[in-house]
Amino acid sequence: FLYTCYFEVFLGDEFMFTKLAKTVVLFVMAILHFSFMAIAGDIPDISTDLARATYKIEGEGSIGTAFFVGIPIENDPDNCFPVLVTAHRVLNNIKGDKAVLYLRKKVGELYKKVPFELTIRADGKNLWVSHKDADVAVMHIPFLELPEEIDRPSLFVFSTWLADDGYLKDVRLHPGDEFLCLGYPLGQELDDAGFSILRGGKISYLMFPTRGIGRILLDLEVFNGDSGGPVYFYHKGSARRDERVSGVYTYQFIVGLMKSVSSDGHKEEKKLLKLAEVVPSVFIKEAIELLLFREKFSEITFSSTQDINKPTKEALEIKKMYKTYDDKDFYKQLNNNIGQSTSNYEGPHPVE
Repeated sequence: FLYTCYFEVFLGDEFMFTKLAKTVVLFVMAILHFSFMAIAGDIPDISTDLARATYKIEGEGSIGTAFFVGIPIENDPDNCFPVLVTAHRVLNNIKGDKAVLYLRKKVGELYKKVPFELTIRADGKNLWVSHKDADVAVMHIPFLELPEEIDRPSLFVFSTWLADDGYLKDVRLHPGDEFLCLGYPLGQELDDAGFSILRGGKISYLMFPTRGIGRILLDLEVFNGDSGGPVYFYHKGSARRDERVSGVYTYQFIVGLMKSVSSDGHKEEKKLLKLAEVVPSVFIKEAIELLLFREKFSEITFSSTQDINKPTKEALEIKKMYKTYDDKDFYKQLNNNIGQSTSNYEGPHPVE
């Protein structure tokens, strides 16, 4: 109920609030939310939230898995906009300009599948952004065009669950730890509502920097339809950061997305190895940054009530200042930042 109110208050067209009023409402809702959590002894659960934010996507010639990540709107941090995350190959292999994304709506205590036609190309140009070094694609979702009946409170997970190397080191991941993944192997669904299938496998080794290695190998057989699905870690038990600390802690974060079987060896050998290749989440974070970078230098802008395909006055002014943009500028800046300390990382935190 609280999350439904949140979306109606902050993302609905019929409500207009001043900044102060929005802050007051948000503060009250936060108090109620965490009060209920305390009463129920509950904490955010990545397995449940990711399952609700993961969807099957398909088009002519391709099928895969996608999930939504919520990105705070610049200068309006009270609101988020959803970004679709999947593997580049999933979108690139679709023939034509349209894909079908299977969302869900809630009917009583049950869910029902809702097909949504998503435009992925326009005038021969891709509407998604791909990372040049990884099989990752991200794109804006036209929030206002989504079916009204879909389950909006559970539409996406927050970007703070995307862990970087600093956090992965901090929780001391090691060979043999198990990662979980959500996907649609061979297009199969968990039920008629279109939920994804949960599986897991042990990591062979985790080397840093993950951006330099470029992949994580998982002891798991994957199939067509798994590509693009979220891969995450969940641990509830003793503290992993410091063995001297007592108590029960919960660690949960997204480590990457599913790519495919390992690219090592010949085709038949790959089938026998049954190893999955995971793209580290650092590439997802960078692809989202590239999407936002492009947005600043194009005619596309975004707000909770603005159609991203209609340029605003501000966007047109930016367009005059920056007549062209070049992805090389983004990657040059990115490369300059690699190796900097991540001690101030504000990502997922363990919950006692």
